[in-house]
Amino acid sequence: MQSNYPERYVREELLPNIDHIDYLTNVRIEDMHHSRKRRGEVDLIIFTSEGILVCEIKGGHEVNIIKGRSAAGKETEKWKYIIRNAKGETKSYTKNESPFEQVTQNLESFREWIINKDNSFKNVLFARACIFPFLKFDGTKSGPLNEMEISFDASISKDDFNNFVRKCFELERSKEANRSK
Repeated sequence: MQSNYPERYVREELLPNIDHIDYLTNVRIEDMHHSRKRRGEVDLIIFTSEGILVCEIKGGHEVNIIKGRSAAGKETEKWKYIIRNAKGETKSYTKNESPFEQVTQNLESFREWIINKDNSFKNVLFARACIFPFLKFDGTKSGPLNEMEISFDASISKDDFNNFVRKCFELERSKEANRSK
């Protein structure tokens, strides 16, 4: 079953393939301390025995990344997503930040919020992922992070989603180990 609704596809086709404890979808964060925005929404939070995975889910069958510079000289990116329906008609939408920036800001805001509620979450491993269920990347990279390592796209079998989730946690553990040196 392929749906044109990326969140539904992730819930129905990908999540059954992983060893998770629970998940939340469309979680609103009212105070985004780690973002230019005041409010945000986390598309998916997966709770596993390894930790908490914060995910950004993007629809679209194609993406155009438009690089530029702000008036202050900072590099900018606009992500234009193109969506095709069953009739072949297209529509598009543009985001002024990459999904990787978005998921990083959402992870930090959610981590801060949950630790403020319960300090024991300081000991939990948090990781991040971007899921593009209908899009196949061609090796495109963006920004300062190595995003392709935390990207699940249509070129990866849904049966490999569990391995992808584990890899996201391994990458985060590796980053934490390097920070503590």
